[in-house]
Parts: sequence; C-alpha cells; structure tokens
Amino acid sequence: MTQRVEERSGLRSLAILVTGLAAVIALLYFGRAFCITLVISTILAFLLEPFVGLFMRARLPRGFASFLVCTVALFALYLAGLAMVTQAVNLADDLPEFTQRLNVIVDRIAVEVDKFETTLYKNVVPRRLQNDPRGATPEPQPPASSRKKRNPSVPAAPPPVPEVRIHQDRSPLVQSVAGYVSSFYETFLMISFVPFLVYFTLSWSEHISRTVLAVYRESDRPRAGRSWIAIAS
Repeated sequence: MTQRVEERSGLRSLAILVTGLAAVIALLYFGRAFCITLVISTILAFLLEPFVGLFMRARLPRGFASFLVCTVALFALYLAGLAMVTQAVNLADDLPEFTQRLNVIVDRIAVEVDKFETTLYKNVVPRRLQNDPRGATPEPQPPASSRKKRNPSVPAAPPPVPEVRIHQDRSPLVQSVAGYVSSFYETFLMISFVPFLVYFTLSWSEHISRTVLAVYRESDRPRAGRSWIAIAS
C-alpha cells in the first residue's frame, strides 16, 4: 500500500514537473519579445552596476546615480551610432572609386589569363592542328536515295491551351514594405523599453536582491547571496 502511494506521488510530481516545463516553454515562446528585452536589460544593468557604485561613493543617492549612469551610457551609444553612420556615408561616397579600381584589377587579371591560355595553347597543341582549324572530321551524309525515300513528317497536333486564372495578389513592394515596417516597429518597441528597465534594475537592485533572497530558505540565503554577487562580478 505504501509503495503504491509512493508511486502515485512520484507520478504526480513528474506530471507537475512536465506541466511546469511546458508552461515555461510556452511563456518563453509567446513572450519572447519581453523575455529578450528583460534579459538584455538585466545584462546591461550588471555591466553598469560598478559605475553606479562609483557615483554612490561621492555620496549620491542610488536613484540619481543610476540616472546619471544611464544618461552617460545613452550619450556614448549615440556617439557610437553617429560614428558608424558617418563611416557608412563615407564608404558609400568612396564606393564608385573603389569599384572602378576593382574593375581595373579584374581587367588586368583577365588579360593575364588570356595570355597564359594563348601561350599554353601554342605549346601544347601541335602546329598542324593550330594551322588547320578544320581538324575535326566531317560527319558522313546519308545517301541521296535514302533522303528521297523518307516520308514527310506529320505535322504535330497543336498544344492544349493552358487554363489561366486571374488571382490578385499583393504587390511584392507592398509585402516587403509591410514586413520591413513590422520588424522595425517590433525592434524599436523592444529597444525603447531597455533604458527604463535598466534604470529600474539599477535603482531597485537592493530591493530586487532582497526579494529574490526571500524566496530561499533562511539556511540557503547566504549561499544564494554569494551566487548573486558572483553573477554580478
């Protein structure tokens, strides 16, 4: 009897584990945009936490220090994007000259390859075949009598007329523009939430850490706290 109860409890635990795992996978799949944004924000918060500590050493409150760090990080990101855009514009301006140089190099290589092929042809192919372009033997022609005895070919039947159905589809331009706008909107929406989540994580890091540690048992909290500090490091 006790064995049956243990088996039922084991099956129940397995069913709960499988159900919870399926729920987590479904949550990660359908909420992937939010999960990706949250993970990126958490990683950025971990990276910016030492700078917040530097500002807090100047006796600044955590909220104001987090705001300064996020502002400086956004300004640095803006400068990096501006530099990348400037380099891309300069590259686009220099592209015609670069293409012209590349064409000159390709033409020189093609000329050298043609010279090599001509030299190889003169050294490998015998001279009698080089002087006589009609080296190949002509194909034998059938006798005139057999050509006369051939029956005239029967005209082939006309091919069947294919059935044409008119189906109005969306133009490729509209589809491409709609897909581009949709992907850009989703990406912009995700990026717009990152600064707020980073600031929230930095300013509330102590409260979040206490809340997370409260989930564990009192005996396991020191080890969980050390793990949290190790992850941050």
